[in-house]
Amino acid sequence: MAMKNKRKKPVGNFYTLRTTPETPGRGFTLIELLVVIAVIALLLSILMPSLSKARSVAKQLACAHNLKQIDLAVHLYLEGNNDTYPCAQDPVSNDPNNPYWLWMGRGWRSFVA
Repeated sequence: MAMKNKRKKPVGNFYTLRTTPETPGRGFTLIELLVVIAVIALLLSILMPSLSKARSVAKQLACAHNLKQIDLAVHLYLEGNNDTYPCAQDPVSNDPNNPYWLWMGRGWRSFVA
């Protein structure tokens, strides 16, 4: 916005300048800005429940994808290891010469399908 410079009386060796806008009243008023902010806040409050539902659905899809990846990994393990399931050592048995193995493979398949 261009400003008009009008000289006033000199003060010492310098002139003081008075600046006025060329077109006064072209900005937004405080009321207009507050109304716009209130409308934006209202729209956001309407959108938040639908966004939280979408976030919940995305988490469920990510969980299902992770379970399918586990299923794929187990099937690849079965193919490479004579159709034996991966196993975990029992934390109670600390004897390395006589380990007690827990065979996994039942129960979790119902979650993958």
